[in-house]
Amino acid sequence: MTRRVELESSYSVRIQTALNSGTGTVFNISRGGMYVLTSMRILPQAQVVLYLPVPKSRKILRIEAVTSWEDREHEKLDGRPTGYGFRFINVADETRSELQELMDSESLSKQRMHTPIGKLNLAEEAGRLLANMLPSYGWIKK
Repeated sequence: MTRRVELESSYSVRIQTALNSGTGTVFNISRGGMYVLTSMRILPQAQVVLYLPVPKSRKILRIEAVTSWEDREHEKLDGRPTGYGFRFINVADETRSELQELMDSESLSKQRMHTPIGKLNLAEEAGRLLANMLPSYGWIKK
């Protein structure tokens, strides 16, 4: 089970707060939260709703979260937007499964980039991914 994944692909996320809304880029994600770069200003401990499009499944995941921390150092150092850590507070089971699949596919992608071709067993990896995916679709019960 993947703990935290720094994303190889760029995932945009829509952020909705009680005061405003905007977009950001997911930098990393875990089962409990995500780190997002955004030009929005978000209050500490603000409750937000994150809308994360997942291209492979063509779904938009709706995740309730709270702002856990803020990082403005990148803004000062290299001009990148402020980053916010969001802790998930209400995630539907189906959404949690989709998040896990996203993390698994990104983790596998990163592993492929750093694994010599001769050591890569695609059939074994495909079987592992399939075994993780099928229960979430209700086809196979664990």
